Amino acid sequence: IGHEVFVAYYLLIRYEDFVTNPGRVLTGVAQFMGVEYTDGMLRPENRSTRYQGVSHHSNLYNEINTGTVRQFETAMTEEGREKCRRQAGEGMQAFGYTE
Repeated sequence: IGHEVFVAYYLLIRYEDFVTNPGRVLTGVAQFMGVEYTDGMLRPENRSTRYQGVSHHSNLYNEINTGTVRQFETAMTEEGREKCRRQAGEGMQAFGYTE
């Protein structure tokens, strides 16, 4: 079955687009889900406390920012980047993650 059949069931969002303009992107997400967007959706204090204290989720409670955009380019080893290219190269190219 082609992806066209499932296009109504998912919304694809680039991380960079979300962190650069979270209000605009989240408005589109809310519309896709059929719910009303409110500015409160972006406020860290309104996020679930489920992951508070879990170190690898600590950024969930910060303001959305662009600090980690394209960080993979310097944070990953060349071997890691090559492995990503082999496994996800087509998708990476489609979304502009080419070197």
